[in-house]
Amino acid sequence: MLPIILTTWIGVASLASPLQSNSAETTPGPAQTAVGTIAGHVEPPDSDAIVDPLQVILMSPGWLDVWNGDVQKRLDVYGQRYRAAFARNQDFFDQIANMARRDAIRFVLSRMQRDLGGEFQNLVREVSAEGQFEFTDVPFGQYQVIVLARQDTTNLIWVETVKIDGPIPQFIEVENRVQ
Repeated sequence: MLPIILTTWIGVASLASPLQSNSAETTPGPAQTAVGTIAGHVEPPDSDAIVDPLQVILMSPGWLDVWNGDVQKRLDVYGQRYRAAFARNQDFFDQIANMARRDAIRFVLSRMQRDLGGEFQNLVREVSAEGQFEFTDVPFGQYQVIVLARQDTTNLIWVETVKIDGPIPQFIEVENRVQ
């Protein structure tokens, strides 16, 4: 399976971002808000078997905290439920951890759609036919990039964390397939 590859470019602009996790109003004046652009290229493992266009979702820092908390809660619950299986098979924990991340992603994305309403679409990009996508005016911070695809009847999910903290271009490979 080939990895999905993202390339990230970051810059500074003076515009307020529609992607900010808080809805604070922009104050006029010379102060600049540090924002960047995340642009990437996606190559699915077998593009012929992909049914729908790939989607990339940017999870902002506040939602990343919700996701991390939900993953931990699920790991605690699943850990109690499957304790005996862990004792017999140490590798089973990796499967359970992926299940917790997958379920938490589904939960948080549903909650984001509900809570953000129409603004949720500002965090979603369809990947072009050439495999490219871009998020502009992204405030500095740590984000989760989620790639969703459907291959035949199977849903595929990849996640990668990206930190935007300066003008230096970053390159990341999304190899963390959750499902």
